[in-house]
Amino acid sequence: MGFDRFVAICNPLCYTVIMNPQLCVLLAAVAWLISFLYALVHSVMTACLYFLHFQKLNYLFYDIKPLLELAC
Repeated sequence: MGFDRFVAICNPLCYTVIMNPQLCVLLAAVAWLISFLYALVHSVMTACLYFLHFQKLNYLFYDIKPLLELAC
């Protein structure tokens, strides 16, 4: 969306040529791919943590901070 606004402000007459449907699909796909890989990296690194013994977490959502406190 930032690139869309940049083109609309800086090149208003060439907007329809630059922002064609293929570029819009490409930008959306790249954003989805980067966010998926970012979440995957965090999930894999959290799964590789070593815990010495079982402890109960009183959280509904297991955030990274409580997990890192329990990890050895």
